[in-house]
Amino acid sequence: MTRFFLCIAAVTISCFSYGQSADKEDFIKHIELENGSDLLKSLQKQHIVDSISQQTILLQLQHLKTGSTHQKQLLQDQIDSLKAVEQSRISIKNHKIDSLRKYVSGFHVMPFKDTLFYLFTKNGLLNVSERASMVSERIQSLAKLASFDSTLLSLVKNEESVDIVYENTTLFNISETEALWSESNPAALAETYKDRIASGIQQYRVSHNLITIAKK
Repeated sequence: MTRFFLCIAAVTISCFSYGQSADKEDFIKHIELENGSDLLKSLQKQHIVDSISQQTILLQLQHLKTGSTHQKQLLQDQIDSLKAVEQSRISIKNHKIDSLRKYVSGFHVMPFKDTLFYLFTKNGLLNVSERASMVSERIQSLAKLASFDSTLLSLVKNEESVDIVYENTTLFNISETEALWSESNPAALAETYKDRIASGIQQYRVSHNLITIAKK
């Protein structure tokens, strides 16, 4: 009897330790992802500011008189400088994500048995794991709709991201930072995820129907 209780205690301690280890790993993952995301978002904001500045300078160039050679050169120098800064910014973003990608995985979106994809960036007040859970729950809700139609899944492009939408409801969005983690761009990654959602829901519904028939 004593040996039995010792075994139970050992298993309990092991499970508790595993749970603590998993929580610690998730906590570290959150910190790394959020620190990386904050840096990338800061770089993206500066990119937007510089893009506006570049457009303003281009407009000034277009309105300069033909003889204003010196002024044109000054404006062109500003544009070249902004372009050089942008190239440096892209290099920093790619290097940061490459370094994180080696040892930090994202949080899986797993509405059914298998993982459909991973998310790496937070959204508003939601951290990455909360966002992944929310997306999983929304996909689950879609799968249970009797009227679900995969052709009603669509993409809506915004200035800085691409929304994945079902009818008039936004499921989630893909930002440039999110896409960089998958070495892609927002439009291409959103298309991939939309297809995976449609396929995953279809497999779930077929499986569910087969189970229902088998029970009958």
